[in-house]
Amino acid sequence: MDKALEKLLKKSDNIAHEKALPQASGIMDELHKRKNCLITMNDGAYKMGLLTNILDRYIKEERTIWLAFSPLTFSQFRIHGIMAGLRSGSMSVRTGFTDIDGNSPATLWSMDILRNSIHDVCSKKMERIHPIGETETPSPDREEMPGSYSIEINKLPDLLVIDNLDMLDEQSMGTCLEQILIGLPSEIPIVAFISPLPNYGEILDWLKTVREGTWGELVSDADSNTVMAYLTPEYDLVPLLQKKKIASRVKRTLKENRPIKYPASKAFIKPLMETLKQDNLTPAIIIMPSAELCDQAVQSCPKTRDNVNQMLSNPQITAMFDRYPELKDRSKVVSALYRQVGAFHWGNHPAWSEMVEMLLSLNLIDAVFSTMYDARAMGTRVKSVIFTTSLMMAPGETQGEQVSGIDFKKICQLADSMNKEDDQGCIILANGKDMDLLHLKDIHLLPSLGAIKSSFKCNTQSILGLAGITARGIKESLMMSLWVKQNPFKDVAPLIEKHAELAELVPQAMCGGPRNALKFIQRTEQLKFELDQCDLKIESVKKSSELHAAKKQHSNIRLALESFPCNGCAHKGDCQEQRYKKIREILNQYNDTLHQMKGSSSILEFHMTDNIQFLQDIEFLDYNLELTQKGKIALQTGCSNPFYITELILRQENFPWPSEFTIPVMAGFIELTKGEVPILVDEFADEELHKAYQWMDSCMEPVKKSLFSHGVIPSEPSFAQSAVVRALENGIRVEAAAESAKISVGTIIRLTEKTRTMVSRFFAGKK
Repeated sequence: MDKALEKLLKKSDNIAHEKALPQASGIMDELHKRKNCLITMNDGAYKMGLLTNILDRYIKEERTIWLAFSPLTFSQFRIHGIMAGLRSGSMSVRTGFTDIDGNSPATLWSMDILRNSIHDVCSKKMERIHPIGETETPSPDREEMPGSYSIEINKLPDLLVIDNLDMLDEQSMGTCLEQILIGLPSEIPIVAFISPLPNYGEILDWLKTVREGTWGELVSDADSNTVMAYLTPEYDLVPLLQKKKIASRVKRTLKENRPIKYPASKAFIKPLMETLKQDNLTPAIIIMPSAELCDQAVQSCPKTRDNVNQMLSNPQITAMFDRYPELKDRSKVVSALYRQVGAFHWGNHPAWSEMVEMLLSLNLIDAVFSTMYDARAMGTRVKSVIFTTSLMMAPGETQGEQVSGIDFKKICQLADSMNKEDDQGCIILANGKDMDLLHLKDIHLLPSLGAIKSSFKCNTQSILGLAGITARGIKESLMMSLWVKQNPFKDVAPLIEKHAELAELVPQAMCGGPRNALKFIQRTEQLKFELDQCDLKIESVKKSSELHAAKKQHSNIRLALESFPCNGCAHKGDCQEQRYKKIREILNQYNDTLHQMKGSSSILEFHMTDNIQFLQDIEFLDYNLELTQKGKIALQTGCSNPFYITELILRQENFPWPSEFTIPVMAGFIELTKGEVPILVDEFADEELHKAYQWMDSCMEPVKKSLFSHGVIPSEPSFAQSAVVRALENGIRVEAAAESAKISVGTIIRLTEKTRTMVSRFFAGKK
């Protein structure tokens, strides 16, 4: 390392302050004095131990306790770690991939599953209100339907623990968490954990409003967050260091050494591992650009041990072998122990990821290669976190696409994995020719970079969730969201004015209003383009499966265009085909005004109004804005587009296929991310599966037309996903299926586990 730079770094002040860590007894005392408790604490081993102690206390006192967590940051290793600290059978687990049920005093809830069950929770509160022998008289439009499903909740909890309030600004979990806090009965006390945040006071004020109770506060080392800096491919330091002199010198030094091109090569990985061991910086997490590079980096590490037989007899490792038959071939474990490294990412089999974290926690391996996205789920403490700068990629991007930076908050979360008992700090790796490790110790983050901002989205699932909050209802609940608190209202008069102008130009329009007119014009243009693409594909493809899929897509687009209300509207020629200039100008002005309101609270009201009308039309909500039976099922599925699967659940008594077909058929409804979707393998699709999908298509036809008439075109069930699961049930090995379908083993396991969990919840007796 440059001597002058090293001298500057050594001058950095050590400003960390140790504080007394909260104890379970102190939290109990706080709950006795006040109704709720907010605990400021970084993630890590102590927090996990504290959670286990709280659970254990309530179980021993025969009280009911729920723990809500984010599946993005709570690995299977953590779940088993908590369960291992409690007596057998004392905990139920409800996640999208696991459903361990029973009359247990403790329940571990994934945040999204708890939100999906919010109507059942609120209904349990209503049961308390009615005297014994009396029940609520259901209205005619809320009668039970065949195939209805209600999650079994024996009683409301005596305490709800929220593992991570930081998830409020996470795209997929933030909306769920807000609805949980707004909607759960106010008599349920809450203990919530949160990281040190600059807008802590704002979050606390909001909690006091939505939970209608007093909040105690406990703080744990809130001012010693010691991530130093992260170097982007463009050599920008994130965050900016407090010491400008150090920041500029670091940047100048790094510019002299361009990053190496292949961060998983032996030329890079081997000396890196040697340096980490020599400087006593292991165990470590090494952040790589992609899951593929993680696996390649493992293979680039040489074998450093001669014999691992004694390690394999470790009781915790043998317990893992017993728990997961998938690990019975011990070759991967043996290889990891020989090399003293492993890969941790969602592409792996979940059992293998849990094993890797176990080996790291036992100090049997020195390092784990992971991605920025996946490493958040690791709970094992490490001495150092290494960031590689070559070809850094955002989640979901393909290998080789450079990005200008990485989500700063994820870096903070990884820093919380640091072992604060030593002074090693976080490690920044410059991929230069001299392999310099820049060790910036005890330099604080700029607090303005870590504020929580609401990510609340007004969509089908969130509206159904708000409708499930029986005590308040949709509109009042929406106005209590953190989004409304953080984003001011804007004047809606310009929108109302444009709306009136359009209503005058196109009276009695079939679409129902200007926002719908704009939507149908845009959708028509898009669909016509897609129709042309389908025509080209039909002419060029040769595989029968691809040809069938292209023709089906062509048919759906045709049906959508024919179902649009524009076809029966007297103004079709004016506003869509000929696009009269005056109408078009007003529509564009309306759209621009709507876009300007994107960051305001007012936009939620517009989206809410549109969604409510749509959900009433398709009978998910009644005229009192309460959930119908169809709406309850749609909410409980957790699907962003629950329309087709809800119809299928209601028709399950008429399934023409044998019970063993339910799992592969339902696999087509599981929502995977874009990069996880399998390709269709002709050999996996048998005739019976084709017949099942033909029957489903006939059932879905009326639903499709209804949705298309509202301009809603949800994705179809994935025949390729069903074919993969069918192949697994026919005996094809997971690895072979993954290779043929061009997806990872981890994706296949998540697909099958989520399908089985859904079938067990909605199709009792049909799995």
